[in-house]
Amino acid sequence: MIGKNDKGRDIAILKIVKRRRFASTQQIWDLLPTDVRGTDYNTFQDRLLKFARFHYIRRVGKMWPGVMAKYEITDKGNACLEERAEKEFYSDTVTPTNKRLPRKEFAHTKMIVDVLASIEKGVNADPNVKFISWEEILQRAPEKTRTLDNPHLFPKVHISLQHTTGKMKGKTEHMDISLLPDAFFGLEYQTPEGKQYRFFALETEHKDNLTRSTLKKNSFLRKALAYRALMSRRNSEPKYRLHLGIPNMYVIFAAPTLGRAKRMQEIAGESAYFLYAAMPVENYDYLTEPPSMPDFYNDPYQRSGKPSFFINKPDKQ
Repeated sequence: MIGKNDKGRDIAILKIVKRRRFASTQQIWDLLPTDVRGTDYNTFQDRLLKFARFHYIRRVGKMWPGVMAKYEITDKGNACLEERAEKEFYSDTVTPTNKRLPRKEFAHTKMIVDVLASIEKGVNADPNVKFISWEEILQRAPEKTRTLDNPHLFPKVHISLQHTTGKMKGKTEHMDISLLPDAFFGLEYQTPEGKQYRFFALETEHKDNLTRSTLKKNSFLRKALAYRALMSRRNSEPKYRLHLGIPNMYVIFAAPTLGRAKRMQEIAGESAYFLYAAMPVENYDYLTEPPSMPDFYNDPYQRSGKPSFFINKPDKQ
């Protein structure tokens, strides 16, 4: 079905589905380069359905009532991509491709995909900014990171928490922990002074507990403490810089509601590098299909104790 010399639209489709873990028809259309996409949306839809019939991609999500189906790449699609592109392509999300997801994990991964698609669509409309994928970041990382089994996983950091309530009141708990972001990407800005760069870890905080009675249990608070430790400049270079060789790092915390995003700010405390946003869709839940729009790129992110932050602007903020 895909010609051996075809490196246009069909290969571009497979790359998008591979990088996004899975994506809806509209998201794939939005992210395709305009020079290979064509102009007829119906013809494009038919092409995706044909891709599915020939098992290059498969539909996911359709097994639950009211859930908009998305596409994910298959083993055949991966083989085709590697053969034509002559290199390995990595997913921007950390969820392994070709792994069947239970409903809860599907919902979480879908939220990651929706945020990334929103950001990249906004970038594609901005001629002065380029989206830097996880694959590109890894290619430029130190060799010891590139050869790891899971380069997404950051080195262990030490965190501590002084408990003020509950059974551990008055006690300080310590823990060593490794962070695994939901996704990681960068932005390259063209400015009169030259190129500038920012890099972002993405965490989609959906239904997990914001706080727990102990650091042994996963929570947003534990994650925020770990990111603070990862970004700390105390006594040495920040560990994220040693791991990836990047000059800076921000953390985007995306929540399904504005109220939850505000509560997360209160829990994590002041930081210039923690950015908070709610899904830009009224009554968003994980199993509905939000319109693909660039709100996560153009709209301001909130910061605790700091002015709002715009990722579409290279200025110092």
